[in-house]
Amino acid sequence: MVRADPDPAQVADAKVRARIAATALPWLVRHRQTGIELLLVPPGEYLMGSMASELERPVHRVKLTRPFYVSRCEVTQGEWSKVMATNPSKFQGDPDLPVEQVSFDDLNKGGGFLKQTGLRLPTEGEWEYVAHGLNETKYPWGDNDDPDCMNCGSSGKDGKALDQTAKVGNHPKGVAWCDALDLAGNVWEWCSDGYDATSYNSRVQPVVDPTGPANATMRVIRGGAWNYSSKDARCSNRGKLAPSDRFSYVGFRVVKVP
Repeated sequence: MVRADPDPAQVADAKVRARIAATALPWLVRHRQTGIELLLVPPGEYLMGSMASELERPVHRVKLTRPFYVSRCEVTQGEWSKVMATNPSKFQGDPDLPVEQVSFDDLNKGGGFLKQTGLRLPTEGEWEYVAHGLNETKYPWGDNDDPDCMNCGSSGKDGKALDQTAKVGNHPKGVAWCDALDLAGNVWEWCSDGYDATSYNSRVQPVVDPTGPANATMRVIRGGAWNYSSKDARCSNRGKLAPSDRFSYVGFRVVKVP
């Protein structure tokens, strides 16, 4: 499946549609091996970080110079199983639930999901750009803590916590500017960057195509999860885990370079 032009019903901002069209690349494609839907994200600049937490300071300008494709939703158990023929997830019963209990090492090792598919994790800079980049809002949809937009421990569908993962796309009101979903809550998402608060806090502006420190022992996670407070689902909030960690509240989404 390929759709050349953005659907105005899904990408409402005409300026965003024009930026996508300017890349001369199709807006929506489907990864043949997995069936994952991938949305085109145009290059651009945005303000990364927040004054809400010391680990998110300073607010600094980031420039992403190349377009890239990002999965509309978190990778599902069905998409994972097509490649790996296994399902490590705690919460099962529906192939549209996000895959979880996968470590950074599991994804990146030889024979891992990313190696087999030719996909990769987003950088931390790419992730936050997808989440709120051009709008620079607290959450992907705006600044309000809306329980109908995310699956979090203090919110959830109809204002009630689900106490587990939800099917991807189950909170369509929580859509980002580029039409991506599930960026707030459900499962934390691995990024490719190493985690180093000192490196983040000492950045000189503007930062061009940042990738994070190469020698960090921890890895970045973003987006919050079903068992975390909605404040952890803010676009700028940063988390970290050891690359070998596996939890029922950590999954991932993928990126592909055209």
